[in-house]
Amino acid sequence: MAFFGNMIFSRRLKLRRIQETDLDLLVAWSHTSEAYGAYLSPERFILEQLQQQLYSGALWNEWEKMFLVECKETGEAIGTMHYWRTPDKRETAIISLKVAVPEARCQGYGTEMQKTLILHLFNHEKIESVIMYTDLDNLPQQNCLRKLGFEVMQTLLYDDQQVQRTGYIFQLTVEKFRTMPIYYYHYE
Repeated sequence: MAFFGNMIFSRRLKLRRIQETDLDLLVAWSHTSEAYGAYLSPERFILEQLQQQLYSGALWNEWEKMFLVECKETGEAIGTMHYWRTPDKRETAIISLKVAVPEARCQGYGTEMQKTLILHLFNHEKIESVIMYTDLDNLPQQNCLRKLGFEVMQTLLYDDQQVQRTGYIFQLTVEKFRTMPIYYYHYE
């Protein structure tokens, strides 16, 4: 993994800061159920609101960052990675991801996206724990999170774009991160 200011590189992916030229794609994805799959609800962005968020720094600041994820080989955008810290727990990052291109699913990109951001957060952002929410029925994501060292903290009901879901909160602490071989024996 390599980090260069507004970009993080993994073996196959580039996570980079969202730019104005990306907004039309993000809006299009946000209105397409195929981009979200069965376990996420479409965000239904409005271009003007997304532009305002971009220009105000809401998508990229000290406490929150949203990345566009591209395949390094083709340059194709395949999804987004997003993390934020809550005001009451600045040492904890909540992350979410979306592999928006259906053909890019089930190829290990989601795992690589998460692993890349987790490495960055623990090694460069002084984060002490990472939290992820996942739908109760999203078994592939749960298996991925367990492989990455996450543990289930609790089951909860949550609102996802006004859709009531039941899911899990998974957490990875910095102590557990330091013991996980997956973060130290990887190839770039």
